[in-house]
Amino acid sequence: MTVDRRQGGLGDRHRGGAPGSELRADYETLQAMGDTGYAPTVAALLAEVLQAQGRDREAEELARESVRLIGTTDQPDVQGQAMAGLAQVLEAAGRGLEAEAALRDAVALFAAKGNAVAAARARRELERLEGSPANSAPAPL
Repeated sequence: MTVDRRQGGLGDRHRGGAPGSELRADYETLQAMGDTGYAPTVAALLAEVLQAQGRDREAEELARESVRLIGTTDQPDVQGQAMAGLAQVLEAAGRGLEAEAALRDAVALFAAKGNAVAAARARRELERLEGSPANSAPAPL
């Protein structure tokens, strides 16, 4: 698997496959095996590819599935990463308030694990979102 964010995502470009096709196959295999260790990470990566392709609904479904799967484990740091990934997908889909809520959860998870660097990064992202005019509540009439 290659990471090529300049080209819009992760994928199999070097093999001539559609971006994300190998990730999709891997994710489906892991699901069939009942895996909860690697499947959330693969789902999150695939969500990133789908988001880059403008397939926001599918990206959100996979990001939420990643959060659900990793939520069954005792890995707060990885859970925080999944929540931050969900926030990214939600923001890209224009759903900033929901992205803020996901980032708040990510900050709490990173802090619970003691990952001060990731917690600070998520806090900065949350502050950026909270300051965005697109996320402001409409003024009462």
